[in-house]
Amino acid sequence: MSMGGALSAEIGSAETIWFNPAASAKLNVPHATATYGTLYSGLEDSPVVHTGAIAWPFERATLQAGYHTLRLDPWSEMSGLIGVAMVLHPRVSFGGEVRVNAWNSGRYGNQSWLGSLGLLYEVGWVTPSTYMRLSLVSANLTGWYSAEGSGRATGQPGRSYTVGAQLIVRGKKVSLDVEHDMDLWDLRAGYELDARWGLNFRTGAGIRIDETVDRTWHVGMGYEWTDYHFDYAFTRSADIASFGATHRLGIGRFF
Repeated sequence: MSMGGALSAEIGSAETIWFNPAASAKLNVPHATATYGTLYSGLEDSPVVHTGAIAWPFERATLQAGYHTLRLDPWSEMSGLIGVAMVLHPRVSFGGEVRVNAWNSGRYGNQSWLGSLGLLYEVGWVTPSTYMRLSLVSANLTGWYSAEGSGRATGQPGRSYTVGAQLIVRGKKVSLDVEHDMDLWDLRAGYELDARWGLNFRTGAGIRIDETVDRTWHVGMGYEWTDYHFDYAFTRSADIASFGATHRLGIGRFF
C-alpha cells in the first residue's frame, strides 16, 4: 500500500493476487505474507484489518489463496479468494480467481461471489536500462449473492477494468494503475527504490473519483533478511484528513 496500491503489473509478492490474478505466475518460489493494520487512527475506534496471501508455484501453474478481514464492532467484513495463474508464453501470463465478499452488521448481512481474470505481458527491455511490463484485469465478473435479514444486496462491487504498467530502471520501480467501473475512476501510482543492505523505500499516491474525490498519499519501507521481509506502510487522505492516518505492518516469507 505504500506504493499507492499500483500493483497490477508487480510480480514480487504474493500480495499481488489482490490486484492481478495473473501476476503470481512469475514467482519462482512459494511466497506467503500477512499484514495487520489500523485504519483512520484519528477516530475514537479505529477499524482493524488483517490480510493474508499465499502463492505456491508448481511446474505448470501457481495456486493462490488469500483472506482479508475488517472489524469495527458491530460491523465486520470478510473477503476470501482462491485462484490459479499460469505462463502461456514467455511473455504472457494468465490468471483467474473466485472471491467471496461478505459483510455483517447485527441482523443484516450480505454475501457476494465474484470472479476476476487477469493478463500480464512482459514487454521486455525498451531501452538498455529500462524493463517494462503491462497488465490488464477485469474484476467482479459475476454477481451471485445472498442477503440475510434485509432481503437485498448492499455494497456489492460493480464490474471494473484495470490497465497497469511498470517500469524498472536500475533498481527503481515506477508503477501506474488506472481502474474504471460505471461509477468511478481510481488512479494509483507508486515508486520503489531498492537501496543497500536489504532496504527498500517506497512512496505513492492515489485519486479516487466517485460522487466525491478522495486523494491519498503513501510512504513506507521494507527490509529483506534471509528468506523474510518486513514492511511498513503509512497512508493519509488529503480530503478526510480529520480521520487520521492508516498504518500497516507486514511480514512475508519465501520458501
